[in-house]
Amino acid sequence: MMRKAALFTICVLILLFSACSESGLESGLVKTGKAKALLEGMPDPALADSQNKFGIDVLTELFKQEDNVIVSPLSLGMAFHLVTNGADETAEQAILNCFGAMLDKEQLNKANAQLMRILLNPDKSKITDKLPAPIVKLANAVFIDEGRKPNLDFAQTAMDFYRASMYTADFPTECIKVINSYIEKQTEGLIKDAVKELDPDTVMAIVNTLYFEAKRKLQFNKDLTDKAQFYGTKKQNKVDMMHLNETIGYYEDDKLQAVSLDYAGEEYAMAVLLPKAGKPADNLSELGFSGLKNLLQMFNEVSINLALPKFKIDCNFDLMDTVRALGMGDALEYGKGSFPYLMEKGTDLQIGDIIHCTSVEVTETGTKAAAATVIGMRETSMPISKTMTVDKPFAFAIYHKPTNTVLFLGVVSNL
Repeated sequence: MMRKAALFTICVLILLFSACSESGLESGLVKTGKAKALLEGMPDPALADSQNKFGIDVLTELFKQEDNVIVSPLSLGMAFHLVTNGADETAEQAILNCFGAMLDKEQLNKANAQLMRILLNPDKSKITDKLPAPIVKLANAVFIDEGRKPNLDFAQTAMDFYRASMYTADFPTECIKVINSYIEKQTEGLIKDAVKELDPDTVMAIVNTLYFEAKRKLQFNKDLTDKAQFYGTKKQNKVDMMHLNETIGYYEDDKLQAVSLDYAGEEYAMAVLLPKAGKPADNLSELGFSGLKNLLQMFNEVSINLALPKFKIDCNFDLMDTVRALGMGDALEYGKGSFPYLMEKGTDLQIGDIIHCTSVEVTETGTKAAAATVIGMRETSMPISKTMTVDKPFAFAIYHKPTNTVLFLGVVSNL
């Protein structure tokens, strides 16, 4: 199921249990903790590898039924890594296996804390007066049914390693307004009404939000934008085609062409991958996380005539069947793994919903993006001139260059 919005990503984990009462965003949300200082140092590279692996797997699975697919490996990864701290051994292993089992829970907590510190404190050494620094807002929150209490160890971990804010809300009805208001605020209004409904047994929601806004270092001249044909998989359509003749990062092999467009400060970039044959999702699947990682490090400065369509795409996916197909069944099915360490003793929860929303807008000057993931838990029950014309299905990745963290990963088949 697709839905229109702007460039953004949100990740929300919903924990299901029982009915609830009334609450509002200002008066009904009460902070119950404050995160400690984040850890110093660079995150283990395996964190980005694990997130990117899962992101590619989810995108490839969704592409079997959807034309345009955009996911946020960062948002998905952080949400699932956080909820793993409340899982039993079976559910924990099922989730970690889907991320390649590259790091254990404690290693993931530390790496996520380090990554948050880096992303929320950007390097401004290459920022000039001409262009503002990129804006990155990355937040985690835990919403709990009024009258209930979180597991203290889980709450401490959430605050210490994920900077999570703790709130109370009236589940499972009024809390939808509260959660959606929080998400809308965190994504600067790009994501609205992310959660439509919740299982009646919902008693907790773990929410991750991601907002990204950046001006491009080399901008497309708006006066050169014209109407051009885009040859989609289902239709041919006239689109607004942007044009750039500059020296930028370029890569080419027998299977694809790719460019890398830096944003202001050169800490973030957008890679565009254009297959010479076949579908872009198949290219990503064949590359895998290691191939994508290598590709993002292989760009050389080349003079190029680039034609790239403007686009704005919004997605809303129910990922329950998707992650089940990827092997996470033991964390989803009744009688198998569960999450007994999220709330106070005696409350055993189970994943009931996984919703992932993304929105990406690419224009001549830059990019806006956002994402959200909702996981619902229920009670156990060189200079050679090149030309690259992106007039057919393509893939893209918006990534943090120092850590290879992919914030957004997408496939565009029709415009």
